[in-house]
Amino acid sequence: SPMSVLLNALRGVYIAVPRNMTQAAGFYNTLFRGDNPGIVIEVLNGYRLKERVPDNVGSFTVPLGVPEVLRSGTDATLVTYGACCAIALDAAST
Repeated sequence: SPMSVLLNALRGVYIAVPRNMTQAAGFYNTLFRGDNPGIVIEVLNGYRLKERVPDNVGSFTVPLGVPEVLRSGTDATLVTYGACCAIALDAAST
Protein backbone atom coordinates (compact mmCIF):
# COMPACT_ATOMS: atom_id res chain seq x y z
CA SER A 1 0.00 0.00 0.00
CA PRO A 2 1.15 3.60 -0.47
CA MET A 3 1.09 4.16 3.31
CA SER A 4 3.49 1.27 3.94
CA VAL A 5 5.90 2.74 1.39
CA LEU A 6 5.90 6.03 3.31
CA LEU A 7 6.35 4.30 6.65
CA ASN A 8 9.31 2.27 5.44
CA ALA A 9 11.00 4.75 3.12
CA LEU A 10 10.97 7.97 5.12
CA ARG A 11 13.23 7.35 8.11
CA GLY A 12 13.44 10.15 10.66
CA VAL A 13 10.34 11.93 9.33
CA TYR A 14 7.16 12.21 11.38
CA ILE A 15 4.12 10.97 9.48
CA ALA A 16 0.90 12.28 11.04
CA VAL A 17 -2.50 10.97 9.96
CA PRO A 18 -5.13 12.99 11.86
CA ARG A 19 -8.54 11.58 12.73
CA ASN A 20 -10.23 14.91 11.97
CA MET A 21 -9.30 18.31 10.59
CA THR A 22 -9.02 19.92 14.03
CA GLN A 23 -6.33 17.42 14.92
CA ALA A 24 -4.72 18.13 11.52
CA ALA A 25 -4.46 21.81 12.47
CA GLY A 26 -2.77 20.79 15.73
CA PHE A 27 -0.26 18.65 13.85
CA TYR A 28 0.50 21.51 11.45
CA ASN A 29 0.98 23.93 14.37
CA THR A 30 3.35 21.46 16.05
CA LEU A 31 5.41 20.87 12.91
CA PHE A 32 5.62 24.58 12.03
CA ARG A 33 6.95 25.41 15.50
CA GLY A 34 9.46 22.58 15.67
CA ASP A 35 12.61 21.60 13.87
CA ASN A 36 11.56 18.04 13.06
CA PRO A 37 10.60 17.15 9.49
CA GLY A 38 7.10 15.82 9.06
CA ILE A 39 4.24 15.06 6.71
CA VAL A 40 0.55 15.45 7.52
CA ILE A 41 -1.63 13.12 5.48
CA GLU A 42 -5.14 14.52 5.52
CA VAL A 43 -7.86 11.94 5.01
CA LEU A 44 -10.49 12.95 2.47
CA ASN A 45 -13.35 12.07 4.83
CA GLY A 46 -12.15 14.86 7.09
CA TYR A 47 -13.37 17.46 4.61
CA ARG A 48 -16.91 16.07 4.70
CA LEU A 49 -17.31 15.97 8.46
CA LYS A 50 -18.74 18.86 10.41
CA GLU A 51 -16.88 19.52 13.61
CA ARG A 52 -16.64 22.24 16.15
CA VAL A 53 -13.56 24.39 15.61
CA PRO A 54 -11.86 25.49 18.83
CA ASP A 55 -11.18 29.16 19.45
CA ASN A 56 -7.43 28.54 19.61
CA VAL A 57 -7.19 26.55 16.36
CA GLY A 58 -4.24 28.65 15.23
CA SER A 59 -2.20 28.06 18.36
CA PHE A 60 -2.92 24.66 19.90
CA THR A 61 -0.58 21.78 19.23
CA VAL A 62 -0.80 17.99 19.18
CA PRO A 63 2.29 16.18 20.49
CA LEU A 64 4.05 13.97 17.96
CA GLY A 65 4.79 10.37 18.84
CA VAL A 66 2.30 10.23 21.72
CA PRO A 67 -0.61 7.82 21.24
CA GLU A 68 -4.11 9.08 21.93
CA VAL A 69 -6.54 6.85 23.83
CA LEU A 70 -10.07 7.67 22.66
CA ARG A 71 -11.86 5.08 24.77
CA SER A 72 -10.54 2.93 27.60
CA GLY A 73 -11.71 -0.59 28.26
CA THR A 74 -10.64 -3.99 29.55
CA ASP A 75 -11.94 -6.50 27.00
CA ALA A 76 -10.00 -5.73 23.83
CA THR A 77 -7.44 -3.37 22.34
CA LEU A 78 -8.01 -1.80 18.95
CA VAL A 79 -5.31 0.30 17.31
CA THR A 80 -6.17 2.41 14.27
CA TYR A 81 -5.46 5.80 12.74
CA GLY A 82 -7.01 8.49 10.58
CA ALA A 83 -10.64 8.30 9.53
CA CYS A 84 -10.95 4.74 10.85
CA CYS A 85 -11.00 6.14 14.41
CA ALA A 86 -14.62 7.23 13.96
CA ILE A 87 -15.56 3.80 12.60
CA ALA A 88 -13.84 2.05 15.51
CA LEU A 89 -15.57 4.29 18.06
CA ASP A 90 -18.95 3.58 16.46
CA ALA A 91 -18.27 -0.15 16.57
CA ALA A 92 -17.17 0.03 20.21
CA SER A 93 -20.35 1.84 21.25
CA THR A 94 -22.65 -0.91 19.92
